[in-house]
Amino acid sequence: MDSLEAQAVAAFSAGRAQEAIELLKRLQAGRRASGDRALEARAGWRLATGYRGMGRNADAVAASTKALGLATEAGAHEVAADLLAQLYSLGTYPAPFSTPKRLLDEALRVARLANNPRTLARVYDTRARWLGEIGALDEAIGEINEGLALAQSVSDHALIAGLLSIRSVFVSRSGRLGEALSDAQLAREAATKVGPRAEVQALFTLAQAYAHLSDFDDSARLWTDVIARYRKLGPPIGVALALDSRCHVWYELGRDDLALADAKAAIATYQSLTARPSASLYSRAAMATIRQGQIRDGERWLDEATRRLDGAPGFEQIQTMQQIGMAYLMLADAGAAKAVYTRMLAAGRARNSLEDEWKAQLGLGRAAIAAHAPDVAATHLEIAARTIETLRTTVPAQELRAAYLARRVEAHEWLAAALMTLSTSPTDTFIEAAFNVAERARVRALSDLLAEGRARRATSQVRIAPPRARTRAEIAKTLRPGDALVEYLVGEQDAFGWLLTRNELIGFRLPSPKSLDSDVRLALALIESDDRATLRELGDRLTPALLGPVLSRLPHVRRILFVPDGPLQRLPFAALPIPGSPATYLAQHVISGVVGSGSLLEMLHRPSSARAPLLALSAPGSRLSETTGEVDDALRLLDTAGAARSIGDATEHAVKTGGLINYRVIHIAAHARVNEAVPRDSAVMLAADANDDGELRASEISQIPVDADLVVLAACRTQLGRVLRGEGLLSLARSFMEAGARAVVATLWDVGDRETRVLMRGFYAGVRAGLSPDEALRVAQLQMIRTGGAWASPRVWAGFQVSGEGRRAVFPARAVSPFGWVFAGALITGLIALGAGLSRRSPEGAKAN
Repeated sequence: MDSLEAQAVAAFSAGRAQEAIELLKRLQAGRRASGDRALEARAGWRLATGYRGMGRNADAVAASTKALGLATEAGAHEVAADLLAQLYSLGTYPAPFSTPKRLLDEALRVARLANNPRTLARVYDTRARWLGEIGALDEAIGEINEGLALAQSVSDHALIAGLLSIRSVFVSRSGRLGEALSDAQLAREAATKVGPRAEVQALFTLAQAYAHLSDFDDSARLWTDVIARYRKLGPPIGVALALDSRCHVWYELGRDDLALADAKAAIATYQSLTARPSASLYSRAAMATIRQGQIRDGERWLDEATRRLDGAPGFEQIQTMQQIGMAYLMLADAGAAKAVYTRMLAAGRARNSLEDEWKAQLGLGRAAIAAHAPDVAATHLEIAARTIETLRTTVPAQELRAAYLARRVEAHEWLAAALMTLSTSPTDTFIEAAFNVAERARVRALSDLLAEGRARRATSQVRIAPPRARTRAEIAKTLRPGDALVEYLVGEQDAFGWLLTRNELIGFRLPSPKSLDSDVRLALALIESDDRATLRELGDRLTPALLGPVLSRLPHVRRILFVPDGPLQRLPFAALPIPGSPATYLAQHVISGVVGSGSLLEMLHRPSSARAPLLALSAPGSRLSETTGEVDDALRLLDTAGAARSIGDATEHAVKTGGLINYRVIHIAAHARVNEAVPRDSAVMLAADANDDGELRASEISQIPVDADLVVLAACRTQLGRVLRGEGLLSLARSFMEAGARAVVATLWDVGDRETRVLMRGFYAGVRAGLSPDEALRVAQLQMIRTGGAWASPRVWAGFQVSGEGRRAVFPARAVSPFGWVFAGALITGLIALGAGLSRRSPEGAKAN
C-alpha cells in the first residue's frame, strides 16, 4: 500500500470521506499514467468502495465496472474477486454473471486463484450476506466461519469485527440470541483495535443485538450514540439505517412521537441518497400513527408498506408482514390480518426460524380472537407460547433473559384470554387451563435465577433440576389449610384473577388494565395524603373487583398469598378496605403476602441450613437516628445469647465478604436508592472504603450467596423497581430473593425512621415468639392500627410487605420473656408518644425514582 492509498484509508477511517475520495482520484490518475493496469484496477476498487460508503451508488457501480475490466485484463485476481463481491453488494450483475449466485460463485473461484486470506475472507463475508438474504442461515453462518478463520489467521481486526457482526445478525435470526449478543460484543472489542468507523459499525450491531433481546432501553441508548457518530464520521447512509432501526425501538417503548420523527427523518435521508427506504419503516410508521388515533394517515402509511413488501429482502419481508398484520388488527380488520400472518408463517417456516414462527402464530391467534373464534385462537397461541418457552433456553442468564421474555409474555396473556373466553363456568377445565398458562407466563426468569442460586450454594455435585411451571394440582398441594392463593394476569386489553385453595379453583374477570392502573394510582395517592374516608369509598368498588370470590370466603380464610401483575404489583393489599365491615382493612381479617408465582412456593420451601440467627447492619454516619436502636431491638428480642452479629457503619466490602450465607435472618437498616430506569443500578447505601464505593447494587446483591429464611430491608422503596411484564418488580427485594433469601420484608414507599423502629419492634417480638414472618408483620401492623390516630394510617404501617415464602416460622414457637414484652410495650409506647419521625430512608438529597 503506497503513501496515497494509506492516507486515503486513514481518511476514511477518520470519517473524512471526501478527502479520501480526492486522494484516491489522484492515486488512480497516477496509476493510469504508469501504465500498470493491475495497480490502476486496485485504485479503482478503492475509489468504488469510497463512493459506496458515501451512498453514491451510481458512481460506485461505474468505478467498479471499469476497474473489473482492468483487473480481468491484468489477471489481478485479488482485485477482481473484491470487485465482483462489491458489484453484488451494489445490486449489479454484469454479463455473463446475470444472477447473484453466478456472480458470487465467480467471485469465490477468482478469490481462490488469488490465494490471499483477506480477499477470500471478504468474499465469504459477501456470500454469507447473500445466503442470509435468501434464508439459508446455516449455510451463511458456515461461510462466515470460513471467512473468520482466514481473518484470524492474519490478525485482520477489521475483517474479524465485520464477520462477527454479520454472524451476530444471522444467529439472532436463527433464534440463538445469547450467541448473537456474544458475537456483537466480540465484534466491538475487535473494532476498537481498528478505528472510529469500525467501532461505530460494531456499535450498530450491538444495538441490534440488544433490540433482538428486547432490551429496548439499552438499544435506544446505543442507537442514539451510533447516530451521533455517523453524523460526525459519515456516511449519511449509516445515519439513515440507524434512524430506521431506532424508529422500531421507540415504537416498542411506546414513544410514537419519536418513532414517527425518526421514520420521517430516515425516509428523507434515504431519498437524498437515492436509496430505497425499508418497507418495514413504513409499516412501523403506520402502527405508530394508528396508535395515535390518526387513522387516515395510518392507512396511507400502511398502503405504502404493502406496496413495497414484495420488493423487500427476505428478512425485511418477515418483519414488515408482522407489522402490517398488527396494523390491520389495530384497524379491526381480522380477515386482512389473518391473510398477512398466514403468509408470514409460511415464510418463517421456509426460513426455519422459530422466532418468525411464534410471531406469526401469535398474530394468527390474535386475528382469531378478533374474529370471535377463541377455540382457533387457543390452538395458535399455545404453539406460540410453547415456542417461546423453547427459545428461552437460548438467552443468557439474568436481566437479559428477563427482558427478552417480558416482551414475549403477550402470547401467554392472549392464550389465557382465549381460554377464559371459552369458559362457561367459573370452575370448568378452561379456567384451570388458563390458570396453568398464567403460571407458565411467570415461571421463567426469576425461577431460572433461583435455580442458578441453588446450584451456586450446593456443596455437592447434585444436579439442580431446571425450573418448570407447576400445575394447579401441584400448587394446591403446597397450600396449607386456610391458605388462599389469588393470582392475577393483566394483559394489554384484559385482566383476570384466579382463587386457588387446596380444594377449589375459581376464575374471575377483573376491570380493564387501564381502569386497574387508574385505581391503583388513586389508592396510593389517597394513602399518601391519609384520606381514609375516600380510600374506603374507593374500596367499595376496588376491593370486590380484586378479591372476587375471596370476599365471601374471608371468614374461612386465614392467609392470602397474592401473585400480583401489572399495576397491582405496587398495591399494598393489606390496606384494601373491606366494604361493610367494622374492621376496615384486609390486614384486620387475614394474614397476607406476595409471591412471584404459585410455582415458586415449592422452590422456596427448603428451610435455611444456616446456624447463626441474625446479622444486623445499620446505616453509616446516618441521619437515621433510630437505626442503631432498631438493630439493638432486633438483637435483644431475638434473644440470641451472643450468637448474633451486629455491624454498625457497615461497609459494602464487609457485606460482600462477611459470610451472609451463615445467617438465618439478615436485617439492613440503611438508605436505599431505587433506579427504575436501570434496575441493576438500584442500591443499598453502605459505607465506602478502599475496596468499594459503598453502594451495594442490585446486580451485586444477586451474586452474594445468601441462605436466609428472612431478609428485612428497613429502607425506603426496596419493594419497588421497574415493572417487567411477566417478571414482576425488578427491586432490591427481588435481588435478595435471587441471592437465596426465602422471604423478604421490604417497603413500597418512603418510610419514616421512628415509625419503622416501632413496626420492627413488634415484628421481631412476633418472629421470636415463633410466628411466621407474614403473621408477625400483621401482628405489628395491628398494634399500630389499634393505637389509633396518625399511627393507624395505612401510610404509616401498610408500606411494609412480605414477599416470597413468608409462611414458615424462623424460630420455634416459644413465649417471649416477661422482660421482652415489657420492653417491647414500653418502647412502643414511648416512641409513639414522641410522635412519628420525619426522617426518610432514601439517600439524603437524592430524589427517589
